[in-house]
Amino acid sequence: MVLPRHRTSSPPVTGDEGGEAFQLYPPRTRRGLDPTRPGEFALRLERLRKLHALRPEPRLCGAVHIFDVSRVPVRFGDEWPQVREKVWQILEHGVARALDGEDLYVVANPGRILAFTSGPRWRDAERAMKLAAARITERLCGLVAGGATVTVRTLPFDLLVGLVGLRDLRQLEERIAEFGRALEERERRAFDALRARLELRYRPILRLRTRLVVGHLAVAGVREDGIFRPAESLCPDRAVGTFDAMVDRFRVEAVGRLLESSPQARRGLLLVPIHYESVVAGATRETVMAALRRLPATARRRLILHLPDLPPGLPQAGVVRLTGLLAPFARALAGAVALDRPEPERFEGTRLRLVVPVVAPLLVRDREATATLLARLVRAARRQRLRVAVFDVGDCAGLELVRECGVDYVASEAFGPPLPAPLARRRLAGPPPSRTAPARAAVRA
Repeated sequence: MVLPRHRTSSPPVTGDEGGEAFQLYPPRTRRGLDPTRPGEFALRLERLRKLHALRPEPRLCGAVHIFDVSRVPVRFGDEWPQVREKVWQILEHGVARALDGEDLYVVANPGRILAFTSGPRWRDAERAMKLAAARITERLCGLVAGGATVTVRTLPFDLLVGLVGLRDLRQLEERIAEFGRALEERERRAFDALRARLELRYRPILRLRTRLVVGHLAVAGVREDGIFRPAESLCPDRAVGTFDAMVDRFRVEAVGRLLESSPQARRGLLLVPIHYESVVAGATRETVMAALRRLPATARRRLILHLPDLPPGLPQAGVVRLTGLLAPFARALAGAVALDRPEPERFEGTRLRLVVPVVAPLLVRDREATATLLARLVRAARRQRLRVAVFDVGDCAGLELVRECGVDYVASEAFGPPLPAPLARRRLAGPPPSRTAPARAAVRA
């Protein structure tokens, strides 16, 4: 642990009765900004903005990452005044290590840290910051974090516009809030433009070992020029969760109607994606939860709720709370995991029964490394009595790889477009997809 450097005077922030005076500023690393020195604060942000302007595509790669550390004091209870300085060293150094180049951060208040990245595309920076939040949580609290999870929310943020002419921290926070409201409104308009044409389709899920169609993955989208396009592909820049939550609600409502009207649907499993942010963010949570509460009773026997954006490194306590929230509405839960850091032990004692690794990005870069990590995940999942499914591999060669690694279930574009209605439970006529047998012939409507 790095000791803090010499501290100049700044307004104390105590927050604890009887505790020693505690100061958030000056920052504990060189990347930190000090809002109690407004001249230096504005100068460093302006320098970041000018350096960002020199990048080849500056408007595509700026982002602000909002770290929520408000739950950390609860983890330490009465010991918080004694350990607070050490904890803040870990927090600030953890954020600083995740930054690169001339990137900066500022402690906005005792519960929030704002970090700015300039180089990578915002989606890449988002993944890096989620891993950083997981590492910080693990260092502070271990895998069983007791509700003290450090979380992070990423917004694409135009540094050229958002950082110009800033004077103080308050103005910076107002600028970020303004960007967030504009993004919410943009996503709401994007969904409204699709609402009338939106429909639900069903991609068959195959159990590779027995060659059975055991269920279907619900896919929301629209038909354009004879092609079915998933809704997410029509709003690629979604960032604040508004569009995803509205699509999640549509999926849940459509599946509920299907279960009430179709005996065929009541005989198989239906896997329905629900985004993590849709059920934890205050702005969208009640909308999606209300749709879940209206599901028919058959949903508890047929639905698997899939969290495609489950944060990597979310500790066991966080998974327990999340699954407890969703478990009453479904037979089981599924969650995405990162191949390089799946940590299936986090799911022990929860209703999460299916792990869904993100395979496609690594498979494009390194087939051999993908096979090694995937086979390792399958073995680890078996020890935790979990099953493994892959949904993002779209070609025959990739399907052959996941079959050889022992994956339990697949759903893939290689079998054709999603279907307008679920299939009957059936055994495939031939062997599992391979390089020599076209995958598209394996499933017929």
